[in-house]
Amino acid sequence: LSRASAQGEGRALVELTQQPILVATANTLSQLEASRMQKAEALGPHHPDLAGLDMQIAATRASLASELRAALSSINEEVVSARAEVAQLTQDLDQLRQQASVQSSPQAEYLMLEQEAQSAREVYEAFLGRSKEMVDRVALLQPPVSFVSHASPPDAPTFPNRKKLLMGVVVLSLVAAGAAVFLRDLLSPGFGEIEQLRALIGLPLLTAIPRIAARDKHAVRRHVLDAPFSTASEAVRSLLAQLSLSAVQTGRGRVIAVTSAAGGEGKTSLTYWLSALARTGGQPVLVIDGDHRQSTGRRADVPAQRGLTELLTGTASISDVVQRDGETGVDFISAGAPGMFAFDPAEIARLRELLKTISQSYSLIIIDSPPLQCMPDGLVYGAVADQTVFVCRWLETSRAAVTSSIERLKSYGANVTGVVVSMAEESAGAFPGAPYSGQPRRLALPYQS
Repeated sequence: LSRASAQGEGRALVELTQQPILVATANTLSQLEASRMQKAEALGPHHPDLAGLDMQIAATRASLASELRAALSSINEEVVSARAEVAQLTQDLDQLRQQASVQSSPQAEYLMLEQEAQSAREVYEAFLGRSKEMVDRVALLQPPVSFVSHASPPDAPTFPNRKKLLMGVVVLSLVAAGAAVFLRDLLSPGFGEIEQLRALIGLPLLTAIPRIAARDKHAVRRHVLDAPFSTASEAVRSLLAQLSLSAVQTGRGRVIAVTSAAGGEGKTSLTYWLSALARTGGQPVLVIDGDHRQSTGRRADVPAQRGLTELLTGTASISDVVQRDGETGVDFISAGAPGMFAFDPAEIARLRELLKTISQSYSLIIIDSPPLQCMPDGLVYGAVADQTVFVCRWLETSRAAVTSSIERLKSYGANVTGVVVSMAEESAGAFPGAPYSGQPRRLALPYQS
């Protein structure tokens, strides 16, 4: 306002003051000046009409100046009053600040306590409402019951009846055990009872050999040497004695064929055990491997050489093929090169003559025959041997395989001395004795086959 008043800018003053009269007067002055400029351009600067306009413009300017002075005077009064009010407000503000600085700490503590009290009041009111609600609900749920008399407790529980329950459990256990045994015998392809085997085959059960707990195959082979008084060793020794007692005296060495229906039934391990025990008794023993699938020589850690195949074909002599196992001192003839033999009458006669010749030097000759269901060679070896031992694996060899294999052996003229059960559980009850340690033995590894 000071700048506008000093420079005489009336329009700026009008805009700043926003007075209606000043605005109207300023607008009239602007219109008159604009009209004069238009007429001056149109009629010339010395036209008579311009004189009247100049007089109006002068009067309007005088009126505007008068109104401006009045407005400025009013504004100055307002400014003075506003400054006085500002000074008073500033003084009041300073006093309030001083009072606030003195009262700020107690007031803040008061406000905090008031907030805590309000929170506690709200929590209390909530708990009070919940308590009233629970009291009302209990009153609604509580039945109108009155106490009449005391109930006397029973001497024994009425339920459950422990005696009947125990009897029921025992009966169910017996039924379940019987059903399990029946299902095992029904679903198992092999023999689960010794009496079943005896009744089906119609042959003597020579012995039952238990499973052997051994770390590897070599330990299984050496079992009869490392544990001569174990159940398995006693079973093999009993088998060897029975074979000796049932043999016909011919004045030469005996030929025994060990065979089975399928592979993996323990006939090779049984062959090794029989030969090892017979050799420890001082008998000269020879083992002939008739199974081309896996040679005894390789199992004895001896490289494969000429064997039975070369003997039958006439390409080697007996002295060329006989080897000795350094661990047991047992002589053996490996299977030799794989070959297919028709076993016509001439070949069978040659095999008989070969065994007759060998039996002059050995008191016991054991032939490890191939499985009857895999190769027909086992039937021929059984027919030319003095005695044939059939190996049946406990719970594994099917009944049909056992009966058919024994019938085929008999039809080919084999002298089947009896059956040996291999890898049997000790609960089978067919072992000739018990281990001296009195400890049960569990199987860790099946026999070789």
